[in-house]
Amino acid sequence: KAAGVVRGDGPATDSFESIAQRYATALEALENARAELTGAIIAASGTEVSIAERAGVSRLTVRKARGK
Repeated sequence: KAAGVVRGDGPATDSFESIAQRYATALEALENARAELTGAIIAASGTEVSIAERAGVSRLTVRKARGK
């Protein structure tokens, strides 16, 4: 997708600064969602496998969130 925009296949009407700002906003939203999910994983009851399945993450992610 990015290569298409660089080649001019897509609409390149936004300025570099506005694109960079949208990217920064998206990263902040991702960090907030990740922190919220980590808290929910820590508070969740059940096995690591069941928590991972419910959260849509790997069991390793669950273990890391729980400090194991």
